[in-house]
Amino acid sequence: MKKKIMWIAALFCLSFVALAAIVTVNLSNTPYNRLSMVQGQNIYSEAEVKIGIGFEVVKTYNGMTTNKLGKGDQVKIVYQDGSSEHYAVNSNLLSGGVVPIPGTQMPSSSTGGGGGPFDPGLLGGGLGTVGGSQFENCIATTQRVGVDVGESGMKWSTITVLKCP
Repeated sequence: MKKKIMWIAALFCLSFVALAAIVTVNLSNTPYNRLSMVQGQNIYSEAEVKIGIGFEVVKTYNGMTTNKLGKGDQVKIVYQDGSSEHYAVNSNLLSGGVVPIPGTQMPSSSTGGGGGPFDPGLLGGGLGTVGGSQFENCIATTQRVGVDVGESGMKWSTITVLKCP
């Protein structure tokens, strides 16, 4: 019975992901190329750095457009070296609320090796591998976090955390 509930929950999450917006941002273009955090970074950068980049990109994007990115949306970030990966937007309020999605890293033609197709099933946790990269054997897990927003009370969000051995 527990497995049935898990499968139903997974299918529900996947159907939600299918409705989410996907925006592509090229970090070589203005204004993203002015963000100091993006200089020299790529799909092989440290996870903490990439989480910071994702948050800064979403914050910058949302400041420039009326079509704001929010929970459930995805951003495909193309780094300055041409490599790319998808990020999940879980919160606009938390710096850790925009995270790389395991299995979506695509190297540039000049970096070679690794890479893999987008697998939305990894959003709910599980093993996400990218052959030949630092993300091989990484596990994506979800956590529920709360943010105190004053008089409005707590706002809860689910974030995806990438844990690598």
